[in-house]
Amino acid sequence: MIKLNKASSRFQSLITMLIVACSYFILTRLTLFIASLPFVDQNISHFLELNFIGLIYDFAFLAYASIIFIVYLAVLPNRWWLSRFNRVISHTVSFLILYGMGFVAVAEWFFWDEFSVRFNFISVDYLVYRREVTDNIAESYPIVSLLLLLLFITSIIYAVWVRPRLNHALGSTELFSKRCFIGTSLLVIPVLFFFSLDQQARTFSDNNYLNEVASNGPYQFFAAFRNNELNYDTFYATLPDEQASNLLKQNVLNDRVETSFPNKLYSIERNF
Repeated sequence: MIKLNKASSRFQSLITMLIVACSYFILTRLTLFIASLPFVDQNISHFLELNFIGLIYDFAFLAYASIIFIVYLAVLPNRWWLSRFNRVISHTVSFLILYGMGFVAVAEWFFWDEFSVRFNFISVDYLVYRREVTDNIAESYPIVSLLLLLLFITSIIYAVWVRPRLNHALGSTELFSKRCFIGTSLLVIPVLFFFSLDQQARTFSDNNYLNEVASNGPYQFFAAFRNNELNYDTFYATLPDEQASNLLKQNVLNDRVETSFPNKLYSIERNF
């Protein structure tokens, strides 16, 4: 019979990883804000507002990403949780997630350096045309050096912060009823975000740099994948509506017939 250990909870392992992930997101946002200083008003209220909005998107993404882990932590029997196999799996997955978070942070910086935005549908296209993109990246950046540096940083974070706390959580046992209560309570959070949060919340300013810094890269990536669209005016050169409308109407004029257009933008309805 397994003796229940009430001193800790297996959900401590999830909380540990969420703290690291949130730290990554905050540092990324701070780095992008510093890079954007020449293009934004250096106003403390804007800084506080974008960080508040950014934290909401950070929590939303982490809530969605945690669903599968919450279910795993809730339903796995104590005997399996205490097994050596689960210990190996937990440590391996935790290390890979840490490394992946570092990789995403670096990728966000390079994407920002290229487009001055968070991940969007362009980054989704990068997955579609993976070969062309990876070849271009390999020629432009010291990929091997960056990956080795990420491995070194990940190893330090894992050894100092994650490993001891994960070991403590892996030695805990809880009643199934308690695990289900904790798991169900945590699963309410992504449901609330799904029905209450959309892309509009991040457009708090007329300055696009501030709006983009206030976003969360991974959240934006999956939103772009889901919506399958890109803001045309943001990424392509355009003319003022009045000028473009006049050019359109001039192209359908017939010199041999007297023609008049109604005063409507982009309308080519005409009276002869």
